[in-house]
Amino acid sequence: MGARGRFLLPTDFDDVKVRLRNSEGKYLAADPSGWTFSTDCAKAFVFDYVGDRIEEYLESIARMSGVVLKAMPVDPKEFLERCDQCQQAVAPTNAFFDGRRFLCPRCRSKVQPRHSGPQPQR
Repeated sequence: MGARGRFLLPTDFDDVKVRLRNSEGKYLAADPSGWTFSTDCAKAFVFDYVGDRIEEYLESIARMSGVVLKAMPVDPKEFLERCDQCQQAVAPTNAFFDGRRFLCPRCRSKVQPRHSGPQPQR
């Protein structure tokens, strides 16, 4: 049986972030002593399904150690920042932090100081 059947993975994981979960429902994480599993998904590693070649990794782990892990998609909303001015959700790469708050591109453009040419001295 192929990995897709064994791990019940969807076929379209382009640009999907995943956490790896074991049969007990615990997520792959790390602590000071090394790899571990945690019930707290906030402590779990987040992987890029395609970029990190997760399907191959899961097959290898199952074959070598008998441990069956399942890739669980991460809700994209978990990676969004919220503009502190208008409350719009934006990708972290589009959010601007001015030292006090996060701003979306639109709100940032509204609060940026307008620079005029050099002012003549009196």
